[in-house]
Amino acid sequence: GWSAGSSAAGESSCGTPGKPACPLQRWMREEVAAARYQKDLPKLAEHLDQLAEWNPEPSEWSKWTRYAREGAAAARAGRRADSVCRGCHQDYRRRFQAKYRSKQAPKAP
Repeated sequence: GWSAGSSAAGESSCGTPGKPACPLQRWMREEVAAARYQKDLPKLAEHLDQLAEWNPEPSEWSKWTRYAREGAAAARAGRRADSVCRGCHQDYRRRFQAKYRSKQAPKAP
């Protein structure tokens, strides 16, 4: 699972210009975004199911899981789920970056 970051605010070893992508950021680009743009909807659904399981704060961030599951269902129905992705990013991107930015993503099954 995830564990909260301990670096001071404003300091980051990843995800900012000139630095490598952070672990989840890299996974989202290489797996989720790639599946979306290649229109590989079965793979997109698989990755979004995985993302639902990776919610770092399920009791507090319940919409994260809902967004991921809705996106997976949309992919299975033949849609890319762009609005679901936007909603999740709007609700959780900054909060995730503040606490978990540099932490390794859980292992894929």
